Amino acid sequence: MPHFSTFLPLNALPDRYIGTLRRLSGQTVYQPCHDAKQAIFVHVPKVAGTSISLAIFGQETGHFSAQMYKYTNPAKFHSYFKFGFVRDPADRFSSAYNYLKNGGSNKTDNHFAKTYIDRHEDMASFLEMLLKEKKDFGFSKALNWGHFLPQFEFLCDRNEIQVDYVGRFENLQSDFEFISHKVSGEQATLPHLNASRAHRLDQAGEDERKLIWQIYQEDYELFGYDAPQ
Repeated sequence: MPHFSTFLPLNALPDRYIGTLRRLSGQTVYQPCHDAKQAIFVHVPKVAGTSISLAIFGQETGHFSAQMYKYTNPAKFHSYFKFGFVRDPADRFSSAYNYLKNGGSNKTDNHFAKTYIDRHEDMASFLEMLLKEKKDFGFSKALNWGHFLPQFEFLCDRNEIQVDYVGRFENLQSDFEFISHKVSGEQATLPHLNASRAHRLDQAGEDERKLIWQIYQEDYELFGYDAPQ
């Protein structure tokens, strides 16, 4: 199963440069399943991506950004069908927060939670820290973690959406049926996998949602989600 190494690099060059370096060195993020389907799935964490990837490709394909695919092999990127899914930023944040707060799925997740989440008494306190770091420094190590990284960082290049189709978690089944028919010519069944062990016990309230909007404003605007009232 892909772990931290398949997320966007932390504290590194932008992905378009990393992708170019990969191409020049003969490395790639493409797998045989991409070539077989002539399709690319940009897997945003906590948006049902594991289920989608397994249903379409029969395996997980990693959390690489559209930029990484684009600059690693421009010819494939421009000719293959490209898709991704997004989710209401507040719901995605709550899912990621609960998932990591409860240990995640590996030692790296657990280490991140102990370093950044466990020292805060609740979700609001953690969000206030993220927002302060973003305002003060324009950067936050915690916010740059794959589970909390804004969705536009996966799907956009200079704020322009790079994939052919953006499905929505809120319309998961119908959008997945369109994708599966487009890629495979048939409507595959979407299994529900990798559900949070927290069972969504700690959901963002009104105050938390306002903080999330300030942190993820680009996601709200680019993908058409309503700001909290």
